[in-house]
Amino acid sequence: MSLSPSFDSGVFDYTVNTPNASNKVTAVPMNEGADIVITNNGNVVNNGTSASWRNGENNLVIAVDGLEYNITVVRG
Repeated sequence: MSLSPSFDSGVFDYTVNTPNASNKVTAVPMNEGADIVITNNGNVVNNGTSASWRNGENNLVIAVDGLEYNITVVRG
């Protein structure tokens, strides 16, 4: 799986397609010690743990030091 478009810190909206078996969410900050908050459909997900994807589109938000990256995760 890969983001579309490829990650660029200046781009804030992405899409990714995932098979039903994939569910781990990991965000690696470029700056050590950055504050990261991940939400999946409004529910907080701990970095590096599993998220529960619904069939169809899911709204994943990764906030890093106040910047929000919106990722539409399409399951199925």
